[in-house]
Amino acid sequence: MSCLIICGEKSGEEHAKVFVPELLVSCPDIKFWGVGGDWLKSVGTELLYHLNDFSSMGFSEVIGKIPYYFQAMKKIVSEVKKRNCKVAILVDFQDFNLKLAKRLAREGVKVLYYVAPQAWAWRDSRAQVLAASISDLFCLLPFEKSWFSVRGVKSIHYVGHPLARKYRKTSPKPIPTQESLQPIQLLVLAGSRNLEIKELLPIYKEAIEDLKQKFLIKVSTVVSSSVNKDLFTSLSHLLDTIYTDEQMEQALEQSHFVFCTSGTASLICAQKGVPSIVCYATSNLNEFIFNTFIKYKGFISLPNIIIDKELFPELKQEQVTAFNLTKLFKEIIESDERQNVMYQDIAKVQSILEQTDLNPSQIMAQRIREIYAQ
Repeated sequence: MSCLIICGEKSGEEHAKVFVPELLVSCPDIKFWGVGGDWLKSVGTELLYHLNDFSSMGFSEVIGKIPYYFQAMKKIVSEVKKRNCKVAILVDFQDFNLKLAKRLAREGVKVLYYVAPQAWAWRDSRAQVLAASISDLFCLLPFEKSWFSVRGVKSIHYVGHPLARKYRKTSPKPIPTQESLQPIQLLVLAGSRNLEIKELLPIYKEAIEDLKQKFLIKVSTVVSSSVNKDLFTSLSHLLDTIYTDEQMEQALEQSHFVFCTSGTASLICAQKGVPSIVCYATSNLNEFIFNTFIKYKGFISLPNIIIDKELFPELKQEQVTAFNLTKLFKEIIESDERQNVMYQDIAKVQSILEQTDLNPSQIMAQRIREIYAQ
């Protein structure tokens, strides 16, 4: 059974780790091929493209790679025909995968779309594309099932967020006071894309240099396998520990506080009970396009979106400064009341993430078997 899988970003491959291993067991005849990273390759996936070459960040970088994506889409559709592929699993990576879903639907391919696009935040027209092009939609957030259902998407499964399965829930541990003479363990999660690391790491570095003069802290970071490790050279003299992305859970269990670049990492921080400040910065062109064409003005981090409240403080664009980071850090670690509210909200997020017992791999295996039995 030939199955196309598209994981155009590192986070997409992390999602695939939730269902691919069980699919390989329950459907032993399945042959994955498509776009992914080293992990997908290690479990037998035939890669047409590696995600390191495929991923991009922001409008400006995407625009520059449009010819590349058109060529890749043409090749993928050609391979679908050549391999008589009847089913595809498209994981997140919305701008590319939604266009590919339309092409695949015209070829009679059944599309299982994993990670519903955030159409509720911007470009709600994407719900219409899903309704017309896909067989099954897998939602990770609790409110998405009803939102997409009323907009015509037929077969929707709320499977919960895979990070809640991968990372066991942990209660927050107290942040050491200055009087305790114990260091505060500060973790820097700079991101999984080179562009965002280039934007934010110099700001994190400046904030850490300031904090080391005022507080007893130890600093660590997680370096994703998908990024250029040389980008972290400027920070190396400030670091006590460097973790790999496979050691993310260990890194968080050792930490009291996180400077977190916006993305799925913020949800892992909540699941592991670690207070965080979430930062987002992109190019001036991307910011102009976002502010001009996108109506969404809500939260950017998943924990905040889930409970519709600012659990983790958010700094966006020009707000992301070393001054603001150190100010917020100081305010939180010196306020028991603020920490207690944050801990209560972390518990709410963890509780919501536990509210489903659906297994996406079981649903996918059933659908794939049905499709190839037709």
